[in-house]
Amino acid sequence: MKALHVAIIPDGLRRWAKMTGISYDSSYKLMCEKLRDFAVECFSLGVEIVTLYLSSVNNFTRTNEDIESGCIAERDLCLQLLPEVAQKFDVKVVNAGTLTVLPDYLREAALLLQAKTSDNKRHKLYLCQGYNPIDEVYYAFTNYRTGDDLFKYLWVTEPVDLIVRTGKGEVVTNLLPLQCAGHAKIHNFDELFLGVTNEDFSNVVSRFIAHGITSIQSVDDILNKGFL
Repeated sequence: MKALHVAIIPDGLRRWAKMTGISYDSSYKLMCEKLRDFAVECFSLGVEIVTLYLSSVNNFTRTNEDIESGCIAERDLCLQLLPEVAQKFDVKVVNAGTLTVLPDYLREAALLLQAKTSDNKRHKLYLCQGYNPIDEVYYAFTNYRTGDDLFKYLWVTEPVDLIVRTGKGEVVTNLLPLQCAGHAKIHNFDELFLGVTNEDFSNVVSRFIAHGITSIQSVDDILNKGFL
């Protein structure tokens, strides 16, 4: 049976900070804690592969304050929050992105976590940091060997089954376009990321798993029309 792959896009962190009056530091810290919780929920439900969308290359054109808030929180995610998850669920953590755009302290933390979990086999967790799909394709073609499957040279080598996105995004995501094309279903929460509860997230994933959605209908269609 093919491994089930769930990708999570935590949209709306800065909007949440402005709306609630909390700092960017606190907003990103809460994001990382919730991403940890959502990853645990996925693995507990039987999902084998999880991808967390932490940053794109474009994120590093923002203000220094914004960049530093996100990077410090993501460093702590790698050093403090995810090691316990990796140990409990036997998770191999893989970095997917252009790590050279990351500050040294975050890049070192991400590489350390990847190295420490490299022998784990039961589950896989991709961390998309400094991600750009064009860079991913360029990397794949640069390393490609004639006759091989090009897909295995991508940073993320497995197709995505379900994307869970927040913040009522109305544009096509640039997260893993080749891995999602013609296959992935999407559930888009209207709420900003920090407004989505663990129960909300668990309900979406567990319903997706239980009903083995393979039609062209989106998860939103099935939930909203009462097919479940």
